[in-house]
Amino acid sequence: MHRFLLLSLFIFCSCGTTYKVSDIQQEKRLNQVISNPYFNKVNKEYAYRFKITFMKKEMKGNFVVKKIDKTTHRAVMISDFGNTLFDLSIFNNEYTLHYAMPDLNKKVVVKTLAEDLQTIFQNDFEVNQHYITKDNLILKSENISLVYPKNKSFFFTELIHLKKNKIKTMNQFEVDKTDFPKNILIKHNHFNLSIELIKVNTELE
Repeated sequence: MHRFLLLSLFIFCSCGTTYKVSDIQQEKRLNQVISNPYFNKVNKEYAYRFKITFMKKEMKGNFVVKKIDKTTHRAVMISDFGNTLFDLSIFNNEYTLHYAMPDLNKKVVVKTLAEDLQTIFQNDFEVNQHYITKDNLILKSENISLVYPKNKSFFFTELIHLKKNKIKTMNQFEVDKTDFPKNILIKHNHFNLSIELIKVNTELE
């Protein structure tokens, strides 16, 4: 069931799409630290259904994340058969693997998943560019671009992970003005992999 992730995952081209902000109406330089409004309450548990899609193949299950302290999130993925797939502690720039199912315990697989989660769990983002476009407010650095609905500057709806100004991942958030997004879609730009997280335990809010 999981072997598609081992046989062909991460066989990808090194090229990427250059990131460019279009329809700019106003821009300025700034140095600012932006707090991540999501997954930021210590000891709160956030539960989702997950769907991983790669090359028209899918894997589904349950995803639970809990912020353990100011710098650490613990994330667990469990299959629909009740098997733990991954158990990771995520920090801003590193991670600890507690467990991975043997078929999935490959360095490139674990590292890619950890980096995806590091991006959306990161506590703060340093930005140095400010753009206003026709529809959005965009705060950007060399590594990330935060996209907000225009004139609404707290809950971003896109977090674009950049590397040398090439798009690495597009992270889209369906939000309801809480720290618990309704839906998150992580899409890799340089190979056909996406991870969708769909909120399930609204009663915990």
